[in-house]
Amino acid sequence: MDPNIDLNGGQLQNANLAGANLANASLSNADLTGAYLINADLTGANLSNTNLTGAHLYDADLTRADLTGADIEDANLSGASLINANLAEADLTGANLSNTNFSGANLAEADLSGANLTDASLTEVDLSWVDLSNTDLTNTQFSDANLSNANLSGAHLDRTVLAGACVEGAAFINCKWDETVIANTDLRTLGEWNLGDHVNPSSVGVDTLYLTAGDAPLSEMPEPYRGFFIACGVKPELFEAKQPGALDMLRQVTGELAGKQQSGILGSGAAAMPLTAGDKG
Repeated sequence: MDPNIDLNGGQLQNANLAGANLANASLSNADLTGAYLINADLTGANLSNTNLTGAHLYDADLTRADLTGADIEDANLSGASLINANLAEADLTGANLSNTNFSGANLAEADLSGANLTDASLTEVDLSWVDLSNTDLTNTQFSDANLSNANLSGAHLDRTVLAGACVEGAAFINCKWDETVIANTDLRTLGEWNLGDHVNPSSVGVDTLYLTAGDAPLSEMPEPYRGFFIACGVKPELFEAKQPGALDMLRQVTGELAGKQQSGILGSGAAAMPLTAGDKG
């Protein structure tokens, strides 16, 4: 199929477009329910408000595609590339998004509830106001992602990486924490949250402790943060030492952390990103 073709509003239910070249095609408001778009080239395509319910899009290339307001419910996008794509307000409930690359994409106000995001990359993705409730986030990467006001309640955070993520106003109610990596992330601005279920110890970066403590000594860190970090596997004695400030406390403990696994102090999950105190001045 020729690229740049105009299929706006087309009725393409269950169409077999596997491997098709649809780069820069216009498919706005089209009905692609159940369509086969396996390995299709949809780079730069306009799929805004398109119905892709139950569509087969695994290994498709949707780089820079416009999927604003698209209905992608229960679709299979496993292994697809959505780099720099626009999925604002898209409905991805129950979709298979495993091994999908969303790097740099805009997912603001999208609905991903119940989706499978195993091994997905959401590095530097705008996930503000996104519904990620009850999602499988096993091995999902949220490095430098914007999760402000997102809803992750009931999510399974098995080896999920929250590194440098913005979680201001985000909800983490009844999450399952399992070897989660929490690094360079300030938890003080979280929205609704609770301790959740801690299956295996998580890795908490010293930078996360410092950011969450602010200017206070770790010994004065209030609940529920202290209880949460202890549930993650942080040793309680780390909060008992009397120091004039969090930074001084870090200067004491980072030397002990150097070259060691976090299992002795910060839990035994995947490696976190301990802060070198000197980096903060």
